[in-house]
Amino acid sequence: MAVTRYQQADILALLEIPIVDILSHLGFPDKHRGDMYYSPFRQESTPSFHINRRCNIWYDHGAAVGGGVLDLVRLLLKCSVREAFDYLSSIRGLIPEPIAYNLKKEDKEPMITIIKVNPQVQNETLISYAHSRAIWRDILDKYCKEVIFEIKGMSNRTFHAIGFPNCEGGYVLRSTRQKKCTCNAPTWIDSRDNISMTRTADKLYIFEGFMDFLSWKTLDEFSFDNYDCCVLNSVNNLGKIIPKITEYKIVKTFLDNDEAGLKAFSQLAQALEMTDVSISEMTGLYDYYKDLNEMLVATRLFGKTL
Repeated sequence: MAVTRYQQADILALLEIPIVDILSHLGFPDKHRGDMYYSPFRQESTPSFHINRRCNIWYDHGAAVGGGVLDLVRLLLKCSVREAFDYLSSIRGLIPEPIAYNLKKEDKEPMITIIKVNPQVQNETLISYAHSRAIWRDILDKYCKEVIFEIKGMSNRTFHAIGFPNCEGGYVLRSTRQKKCTCNAPTWIDSRDNISMTRTADKLYIFEGFMDFLSWKTLDEFSFDNYDCCVLNSVNNLGKIIPKITEYKIVKTFLDNDEAGLKAFSQLAQALEMTDVSISEMTGLYDYYKDLNEMLVATRLFGKTL
């Protein structure tokens, strides 16, 4: 079922409404001990309703149920997904029209001038860096380039970095000393390994950063599974990809095992509730690690991979 009334950027904005504000608007008293609140679902003498304000998610220990903004509103108002969004829109004052997706300050990179782009990484320091991240050389050459660039204000100096292209003609730049991008945009890679936003499969795999994408390709090199990929390159690009991912039947996410990754998945899952897309998170593959690349590096060091 396609989203017809609310634009995807509006949906993300609605899902950002703080849970504590929703409870207050519905008339529940703001009684809590730290992050533990009295449950809005029943009378209780000891608070058992946990709210993670940073991720904007909740968990009711007494009922063993939890979720995000949409889940809470649907349970409290006993309403449909559409009615829940209507309620959220009414308290936020949003009109369901397209809105600009503003980048946060940290997305504004220093002005970078690209001097040269080598089709393959040749710099030995960069090759060693990729090796330290447990990325096979053939995977590196297949998806990345070597970018030589200057940074405004640092005259007479050139820098070398592994460059991962995005869909706006820019690059995410990584080296042992550099973590930059020429423009902030996601990267779409189709099942034929082309940088393209054209859907070529029913499955979509979403990665937070390109090192995680390269890690998966290293692990999955001999797989015959057919899927497209999207690399966010920043969780702030979440709103940019939602209209596109509604074209897929199955979406799997490989996000970081931290609060930002948890929040990103929660927002994706809630935004897709109004569609027929099946979404699942794959963090169980790297439960004890921050991200997929950290798991790959650790297991390589123990001689389990590569």
